[in-house]
Amino acid sequence: MCGLSADKIQVATGHVEISTITNHYIKTSSTYQKQLLELGNMDSINSLEVNKLKEIIMLQNQEILRLKERLNLENEEQTKNANLNGSKNEFKGVVA
Repeated sequence: MCGLSADKIQVATGHVEISTITNHYIKTSSTYQKQLLELGNMDSINSLEVNKLKEIIMLQNQEILRLKERLNLENEEQTKNANLNGSKNEFKGVVA
């Protein structure tokens, strides 16, 4: 129903109330309209800045994921070493 007028939607759906049509089938919330107007009025410089910020955020998120993976690997290595040291100590107790 995208792009249809309220009258055509009314005929297609059978709804009598135009308010029902506008609330359910046509996005008319003031916040949504404001966002569309802001996007429509955005100049190319602002658009470029938004894209740059998105790219920076994406790169930072990738770096965070790499650091988390590295930290997990280090933690796993420390756990393995601790388990090995614990095993060696158990054997020392048996030998002594």
